[in-house]
Amino acid sequence: MVSIAKEELLPLTLKAKLNGGVVFGTCIISTSPHFLRPTQASGVDFVFLDTEHISIEREKLSWLCQSYGALGMTPIVRVPEPDPYKVCCALDGGAVGIVAPYIETVAEVKALIGAVKLRPFKGDKLEKILQALNPSQGPESLYETVKSIHGQAVADFMKQKNGNTLLFINIESQKAIDNMDDLVGLPGVDGVFIGPADLSVQLGVPRQWENPLLLDTIASIIERTRSLKKHIGCHWGFVNAKKNQVKWVLELGADIV
Repeated sequence: MVSIAKEELLPLTLKAKLNGGVVFGTCIISTSPHFLRPTQASGVDFVFLDTEHISIEREKLSWLCQSYGALGMTPIVRVPEPDPYKVCCALDGGAVGIVAPYIETVAEVKALIGAVKLRPFKGDKLEKILQALNPSQGPESLYETVKSIHGQAVADFMKQKNGNTLLFINIESQKAIDNMDDLVGLPGVDGVFIGPADLSVQLGVPRQWENPLLLDTIASIIERTRSLKKHIGCHWGFVNAKKNQVKWVLELGADIV
């Protein structure tokens, strides 16, 4: 008789799935319950709930997170701006991942790390941790930094409470590309969602989906992110969607579709 540990029977978190391969998701643009079962039947690993461009109230967002999450689809919420308080509202409602739009500065990223990875710390205690973070520490060093400042018990609590919550940042401007190592390299950042529409405008080729400059820039962002040992995907429902996604995964190492 084979003995199976209890934890082996639990469903994998999205973080565990990412560490083991490629994950698939879709954007939910309707708050209707009729999309729950068909989306589950598609086999996606996560749903992307966009509160930047879609008007979803806090109570309805929580219902969506709880409902899709209960059916095994990890809810990832894009907040309308990189505001720690809006992030906490989404997480309190049931979000398991956060995407923050239009990130360009280290200060923005550190504030997001505080909200996603270090709740419920705020104020001076949180600031001491954030000031100590730098990209040279490596992706797994966040809670070691907490331990060095606030002790083992606090570090263990933070890791247990927030360790499987994911933080992604949108790279969608030239300034963000120029600062990628400093932004994406910070411990606590799990990965990147590329914003192709805004990025195309920033590059001077607005919505020119087959323009080599846009496609080459996306390829470069993927390669740089993977070199930093972080996860990455580019939502792409435009021209050559299947061809581009296959190339990004198989040739460049993207692990989010």
